[in-house]
Amino acid sequence: MESAFADGICRYSLYPSTPGRPGYFRLFYQHAEMNDTRPSGRSDPAWKNRWGILVLLTSMVVTAMLAWFPRHQPGENTGQLDLSGPALPLPSPPTSGYVGSTACRDCHEEIHDTFARHPMGKSISRTGQASSMEDYTDKSSFSRGGFDYDARVKPASRGDVMEAFHHRESLRGQDGKLVFQQGVNIDFTVGSGSRGRSYLFQRGSLLFQSPLTWYVKKGIWDLAPGYRPADHLRFERRVDDDCLSCHTGQVNSLADLENHYDPAKPFHELSIGCERCHGPGKEHVQMHLDGPVGEDPFIVNPAKLEPRKRESVCNQCHLAGLWRQPRFGKSFLDFRPGQDLSEAWTVMVQGTGFDKQGDVKFTSHVEQMHSSRCFQASEGKLGCISCHDPHRTPAPQQTETFYRTRCLKCHTTDGCSEDETARTARDNSCIHCHMGKTNVNNIAHSSATDHRILRSLSDHISADQKNDLRWEYFDHADQQIPDWERGRADGIALYVQSTKTSNPVYLQQAREKLVASTRIAPNDVEALLYLGDIYLLENDYESAGKCLAAILQSHPAHELAIQKMAYVLFHQNKLEEANQHFQKLVELNPWASDRYGPYAESLARSGDIEGAISALEHSLENNPTNYRLHLYLANLLETSGRQDEAAERRRFAARLADLVRPEPGSGMSRPTKIPPEPSR
Repeated sequence: MESAFADGICRYSLYPSTPGRPGYFRLFYQHAEMNDTRPSGRSDPAWKNRWGILVLLTSMVVTAMLAWFPRHQPGENTGQLDLSGPALPLPSPPTSGYVGSTACRDCHEEIHDTFARHPMGKSISRTGQASSMEDYTDKSSFSRGGFDYDARVKPASRGDVMEAFHHRESLRGQDGKLVFQQGVNIDFTVGSGSRGRSYLFQRGSLLFQSPLTWYVKKGIWDLAPGYRPADHLRFERRVDDDCLSCHTGQVNSLADLENHYDPAKPFHELSIGCERCHGPGKEHVQMHLDGPVGEDPFIVNPAKLEPRKRESVCNQCHLAGLWRQPRFGKSFLDFRPGQDLSEAWTVMVQGTGFDKQGDVKFTSHVEQMHSSRCFQASEGKLGCISCHDPHRTPAPQQTETFYRTRCLKCHTTDGCSEDETARTARDNSCIHCHMGKTNVNNIAHSSATDHRILRSLSDHISADQKNDLRWEYFDHADQQIPDWERGRADGIALYVQSTKTSNPVYLQQAREKLVASTRIAPNDVEALLYLGDIYLLENDYESAGKCLAAILQSHPAHELAIQKMAYVLFHQNKLEEANQHFQKLVELNPWASDRYGPYAESLARSGDIEGAISALEHSLENNPTNYRLHLYLANLLETSGRQDEAAERRRFAARLADLVRPEPGSGMSRPTKIPPEPSR
């Protein structure tokens, strides 16, 4: 999960991010020494020494924050970075012309209306417009990691204003008094309610996820998938193209700004609609409006596609694998129905997604199905729509019959060997015996259907859970792409594996492959970001700076490149330039608390103590739980002569230190996006 090292009381980690997102550095604060000295109760004699310890730690923080990157020696470079070659032409932009599902209804009324009741047709809604299923009364509060959470509906203050759905996090002291409280009004509800619902809120051109989720199976509120109990992203978890490409219809992206959306109308179409499976409909609609036509070349019918392209329509959302990586010049918004998925991105898989305990990642149905005897014997005939109707779902009382009918389309001659009495007791259900439920290891309180189509449930824990399974390209996609781009994808996959395993050999191999690929495509933004990370891990700031400068030359508002370049300039003691980049960074996202800590240190080193104080105050407004930064701020306040404010900060930090209990081995600054946070 991370490549980490320690220095004093700080830990520095380079994390990979969500699929296709390069990793980035973050500062974490270790807690071992605090856990050793912090008493379990105030009667402990060690309590008398706590103020001295906290004062000492304050000075240590200032020293430790000077080292933002690893200190191990650079590895031997077997390939020289060379970005002087001509830019490789970018692939043509994908077709546009989305008209929205409403335009389809005039001719396809019945399918349109039934699909609107399908879970995909209810994938996201504005709050207040989704069907009500959450409990905002008796079960609207819970506690995790020492923090309290609640979801509630705030009544409208005026008759013309809708009621507000509000999520809140708070922390109380041992005396029951409130230490801090944060909350946001929710703008969007994500999820049909089949399994659960998560929630988004909008800040300008950015979208964020709430840490609260409603879990349908148990009928409870709890932390959202990926949020750790004691230390998480709170109300700062960005939602990006990777997330929205599967959970929404179409987004209204802002030009030249990744993961930024039209503040007035972030979505062209909210829920998944007709065009996600049939392609952009503008020309199709216009052709039919112009008069009688023959064969229609402008719309895609997945059922008529050859197997790989047919399955790609479903796999664009239902195949996450271990890692998804857009191809050169592509993004997660670029797949179009009718393409092979490998034309837009590659997916790395390992076995069928089951872990040693027999639990499974929720989005691994595709890998499971590909391992099944049914799929392999069908020679491409069996696919998602062999069993699932993409336009409607069967009523609960019809589910067993619906899926048994699908099975009997192929199994027409060989009868079931199970005793008839036993079959009847199970509603004559094929899926009961051959596609049982499994626990999901990346979503709490959830289960999923096992798509391996096992001969019997006793085969549930199968041989695919060996430790030596290698990462592979899904469906042999490496055979569908040019050699240089396969090397690029290999390099990125090796980098990700190195951060998960701390294997230096993987890191060296990743560098070699990415250096080679950037000789062919020196304008490859994704490859340059990963390569920049590798150079940073090797303390090669000059090479890292070259990679980042190449990105910023063509993409001056690239958030992650700006962030990394700010750190590079800081290390090169080019503080004025570093501060300019940090300033751009916080302007692009003023709600990311982790960006203000290094910015404050850079400002302080350049002599701008008041600017550093202001930066830390912004950071702690966004995330008031970081008591180490409260101590650092107290130190700066004291330096500027504001003794009373410094003393108050220290008192607050001491109170937090006694209350906040991080998970073993974790830090309180930011445990990334969890699995890791989107890097862009």
